[in-house]
Amino acid sequence: MKEDFYAKVGEMMEEVSKDDIVILGGDLNGHVGRSAEIFGDGDVHGGKGYGRQNVDGLRILESAQRHDLAVLNTVYEKRKSHLVTFYSGNAQTQIDYVMMRKEDRWRVKDVKHKPVICDVRLSGRKSE
Repeated sequence: MKEDFYAKVGEMMEEVSKDDIVILGGDLNGHVGRSAEIFGDGDVHGGKGYGRQNVDGLRILESAQRHDLAVLNTVYEKRKSHLVTFYSGNAQTQIDYVMMRKEDRWRVKDVKHKPVICDVRLSGRKSE
């Protein structure tokens, strides 16, 4: 089932023009964790996530890397209450994510939760 989802994401990413802005978001049911050094210079995982990474979180990050996406929830410093997107009893996790092509990341001003909100500039120029 999860393999089918990521295969479909891959197919869709192949069909989308490089000129289009891609925003992928939702309950991806994985934990990307507080940081992910194995993904290099912070362009996939911004180093400001929540909790411990699990297998499904690694799958999210691998898919993001394969399709040149950044996991935007991990870019901005937030209080714990603004990172946690799922509560169940004593369990608190971050499973809702917003991703965008790395090259368009400059358009994003912030990512918030309750519900998950991503402020994006749709026009303008990239400021260096």
